[in-house]
Amino acid sequence: LVVLCILTFLSSVGVGGWEAVVYPEPGAVASDRPLPLALRQVVDEGHFLFHLLITIGLVGLLASFHGIILAAGRATFEFGREGFAPKALGKVHAKFRTPANALIFNMVIGIIALIMGRTGEIITIACFGALTLYIISMVSLFALRRNEPTLERPFKVPLVPLLPALGILANLYLIGQIFNHPLPLSLAIGCLILGMFAFVAWKGTLPDETAIPGTASHVAHSHGRGTLDKDRFRILVPIANPKNVQQLLDIAIAIANQKKGDITLLHVIRVPEQLPPTD
Repeated sequence: LVVLCILTFLSSVGVGGWEAVVYPEPGAVASDRPLPLALRQVVDEGHFLFHLLITIGLVGLLASFHGIILAAGRATFEFGREGFAPKALGKVHAKFRTPANALIFNMVIGIIALIMGRTGEIITIACFGALTLYIISMVSLFALRRNEPTLERPFKVPLVPLLPALGILANLYLIGQIFNHPLPLSLAIGCLILGMFAFVAWKGTLPDETAIPGTASHVAHSHGRGTLDKDRFRILVPIANPKNVQQLLDIAIAIANQKKGDITLLHVIRVPEQLPPTD
């Protein structure tokens, strides 16, 4: 992907210089369609290759839209499910098992963006948000390496700290280029600040988590949250079939009394993959 991006950039600029792919005419307003302008330096707008480029670009946009729908819907759904946004956004449709509320919420935002008709500014705002997230993710990498040095890591970023540091500097440079567009930059920063205040305000309305009173179970102990007497006798009783639960419990109780042990009940339920455990 990186190689293709570099080739596209060099080819587009190489046909007539960077001005030819930015300005339709000398002195005109900058265009947000560099590839058609670059191809126009080679063939006219009625040529087959020109229409082929437009068609391929539309197909690419459709693929991008599908990715945005999946990612944005899932992210919004997780925010609602974890309590970082209204709970309604974290609900799954009872029939179709999809995050319908989250998808509709993002659809409304997309329609509003289309009605505005300011494609260039919207792209600039989206790029600012993406670059900001990239910087936060790389800063988080340094924080995790420092605060959780023993954390199990299935994947390790190569060339740490050089590669993440270069990534932060590169993204800061790209954000600096957005300063040439004050209106979308102001809107992007305003949306970011508004989102932060909304998040803090919403989290402040959520109830505090409280621990269930009583002694911690042996299951919790076995996960490292306490001490476990490994020599104590224990019985694991599956209770999948309601018809023989009482019989199994009677047998387990008799054995546990004789051995002075503990009884652990096990019941397994199957839920759809997209259904959150809280539901």
